[in-house]
Amino acid sequence: MAKSVNKGFGGKKLSNKRRGKKSNSFLPVVAVAISVGVLLYFFFYTQSEDTKETVSEETVVESPEKVVPQERVKAPKQREVKIPITTQSKANLSSLYLKAKSALSQGDLLLARDLANEILNKVNEGTSAWDRAAVIIGKANTLIYATDYVSPDKINHIVKTGDSLDKIVKQYSTTLEAIQRSNNLPLTSSTIRLGQSLTVYKGEWRIRISKSKFRLYLYNKENLFKVYQIATGKGNKTPEGNFVISAKIKEPEWTNKGIKHPFGDPKNVLGTRWMKLRAAATNPNKHLTGYGIHGTWQPDSLGKMASNGCIRMTNKDVEELFAVIPKYSNPDGNLVPVSIER
Repeated sequence: MAKSVNKGFGGKKLSNKRRGKKSNSFLPVVAVAISVGVLLYFFFYTQSEDTKETVSEETVVESPEKVVPQERVKAPKQREVKIPITTQSKANLSSLYLKAKSALSQGDLLLARDLANEILNKVNEGTSAWDRAAVIIGKANTLIYATDYVSPDKINHIVKTGDSLDKIVKQYSTTLEAIQRSNNLPLTSSTIRLGQSLTVYKGEWRIRISKSKFRLYLYNKENLFKVYQIATGKGNKTPEGNFVISAKIKEPEWTNKGIKHPFGDPKNVLGTRWMKLRAAATNPNKHLTGYGIHGTWQPDSLGKMASNGCIRMTNKDVEELFAVIPKYSNPDGNLVPVSIER
């Protein structure tokens, strides 16, 4: 085996003496190199850790060699977070509510309704603030509607020759009971006299039903009139879509499997009022029949899927709704529309 010879740069032989000197001079260089390496390591390591804490959302590092723009990286889906109501806005809403409540208790029904409507315009439906304001609106509107309270929603009709309550009902798209109540007339009498001044609430009604919220919303044009709690069909049997109220019956009888159960029969589940639903012209399910809005003798079933598919209300609420809803929603002869949503 050939003896190895140490050579310097350029292939020159190195004597032992020179090799010793070279070895001795090499040690400081190595030490310096190691020191520099350590310093560089800590410098870059520290920089990389700082960079991890302050990375811009504009870039995402996939590897040390590649930087990818953020728009090319699909961000994970995140839950929608709504901006919370501020302390100041909560205070404003609370102030509005207290003013509306006070106006209602003092009999200033129009002011109470206006203040409550202002709350509805500021918050989302389903919030506690919305619900509380809707209750005030319902109470105010019910009192305005069913009494002789003066309101822009009402008009004065002077009875002239040939008038009858039935004729006035058709003329203003209202109900007999509504005229009787708002003018303190006996519910058992249809007598009016020539020259008599009658207060008539002139509305254009529609109904929206939310199955998921178990609520029925009554509107006069685009304005909320009142919200009612309801029950819907077991197993989600209540159909969805657009309908109209095609018939109204007081103290209805109920036919089940060919057997008729008269009003007052414990097996009659329809309560004190029935309003029949018919599929509207825009509803593709023209075959839907047998559905309606009715009362119930089981108020504990409200807020649940409990009926055979119909909309249930308490007898008190359905009687109130029955008195408001006319045969036609406007003088053009259109039936009252009902939209049922999930």
